[in-house]
Amino acid sequence: MEYADDGDLQTKIQRMRKEGGMFNEDLIWSYSIQMIEGLKALHDKKIMHRDWKSANIFLVKEKYQCKLGDINVSKVIKDKCLLTQTGTPYYASPEVWNDIPYSYKSDLWSIGCVIYELCALHPPFNGKDLDELYANVCNGKVERINKIYFDDLWKMILMLLLVDTKKRVDCDTFLNNKLIIRKKNEIIELNFLESKNNENVNNGVLLNTIIFNNINEIKAQLPTNKNYNDETNSEFNNINQLSTRNNNNKSSTNIVRNPNNNFNNNNFF
Repeated sequence: MEYADDGDLQTKIQRMRKEGGMFNEDLIWSYSIQMIEGLKALHDKKIMHRDWKSANIFLVKEKYQCKLGDINVSKVIKDKCLLTQTGTPYYASPEVWNDIPYSYKSDLWSIGCVIYELCALHPPFNGKDLDELYANVCNGKVERINKIYFDDLWKMILMLLLVDTKKRVDCDTFLNNKLIIRKKNEIIELNFLESKNNENVNNGVLLNTIIFNNINEIKAQLPTNKNYNDETNSEFNNINQLSTRNNNNKSSTNIVRNPNNNFNNNNFF
């Protein structure tokens, strides 16, 4: 069993909304790709999660990892589709709401809702009651996320929040998309640079922890300040005496200039 030392995503979203902040776009991309990769691991084993929501995503501080939890209503798919209505209404797909057979792509819709919530700090679909919520989900129209986020992030969300299941992507299609591959490579590069920075910081901290037990013995082998200054002053006096003799010699020397040399200061540069 792993320990999520950074809590769950729902709590982090609520805190961010209370503080009036916004999530960093690189962090949203990182969480999004990790969630799809985790979901693919389930789908490859023919397991549907069926209850994707921000409260079921747990966070680890190291390298900003996110982990999927709470698979109490998950189910192994023996046929192509399931019929049982389950999940949280705000994140449930249109096919679940319509009580029609649904497949793995229903999980992708729910992840799209979570990613949208990361950007907007609220789910994409809402309503004053279940009837209005049902109508909004089945309609599939959502307000664009804040303009501080680039279009690529918005396009990624729309790939997941398509009412038509034939057009909605599955895990493999999503992860093999050129945009997603490029973003994943950028995240890997950012994580590498951050780890190198942390390594440099840690090296500095370690250096400060070095303690010499025999520091007094080491100091005894070094010249004292008095001796060092006396030697330096002696050398300095010798140099001054030599310089004075040279200057006296120069003053008594006749300098003969060649009249054909028309040097001026500018010729030296």
